[in-house]
Amino acid sequence: MTAPEPAHTIRDLLNKRFGVPFYPAFNRELVNVPLGLTRILRQDPSRIAFIMVNDGANDVALYPLAQGAPIRSFVPAANGGVVSGSWEEDGELISTEWAALGAATPTPVLVLETLIQKYLEGSTS
Repeated sequence: MTAPEPAHTIRDLLNKRFGVPFYPAFNRELVNVPLGLTRILRQDPSRIAFIMVNDGANDVALYPLAQGAPIRSFVPAANGGVVSGSWEEDGELISTEWAALGAATPTPVLVLETLIQKYLEGSTS
């Protein structure tokens, strides 16, 4: 019996916990939600979680495009409201494309995605 491989970093611990290597990505689509409807998260089957923080002075509506139309939405309130999701709780909904609807002037947002690391064939890392 061999000893388990030691973890040297937080990422080592997280990779062991989830069973796959992953990494954070910030604001891949936009940094401000404009007036009107716009994509905030592209469809990505490697996304396992996301957090969206509304840093602006106006509410923003956030909804999955699989719904078809913005009939119902999540609303991260102005000045620090948060919407988050994880594949463990929300399933494949996390990997779908999401849109945001701004109600007024461009609203700054912070979007953090957690993505499974994709390795290229022949890669050593």
